[in-house]
Amino acid sequence: MSEIRNHPFLITFLLLLICIKYVLHPVVEWQNDKLWSIAQNNKRQIRAAEAIANVEANQVQIQTYKQQKKILQSMFYKPMNEAEFKLEQQQWLEELVDQYGFKINNVGWTYSVKMLSKPVITHRLSLNFEGQTYELPAFHLALAANPEWIGVETFSVDTIGQREESLGKFRATMDVVFYQMESEAGGQELYEE
Repeated sequence: MSEIRNHPFLITFLLLLICIKYVLHPVVEWQNDKLWSIAQNNKRQIRAAEAIANVEANQVQIQTYKQQKKILQSMFYKPMNEAEFKLEQQQWLEELVDQYGFKINNVGWTYSVKMLSKPVITHRLSLNFEGQTYELPAFHLALAANPEWIGVETFSVDTIGQREESLGKFRATMDVVFYQMESEAGGQELYEE
């Protein structure tokens, strides 16, 4: 004990360290926590104020989204039973082929595939037909004029009897792809308002 009395600075220094550790340090930590919390609340307030200030811009974006959604809806066939869909599209295509005076040799559905990460199913139809060559461009334009998205994946033509005064006849094979919205929730969401 006598040694401690000989060094009064050590006792004072030791008491100062104890005060810093158990009194001052917790107060500083508490203040830092409060400052951090205030800063976070200020950031939230700024974001909320920006969101409120951008309500009109957000409404414009929502309207743009709705317009784009309607355009997208019109590009794909609506969800329906696959067998009904295929029958309906095959009848439509057969009527279109008949309109141009073509003769169908063979028609058949090959396969259907769901597009990855999209609520769209592609249905492929293989069509083998023949007719007058001069009608072929108009037939392609009629396919392209369809409001729903139709793709021609493969198309091969053999021409027969071409002369200077006539384009002759043709035999063609084409794979037509129909794009349909999926009937699960992903596809239905697109058609809901």
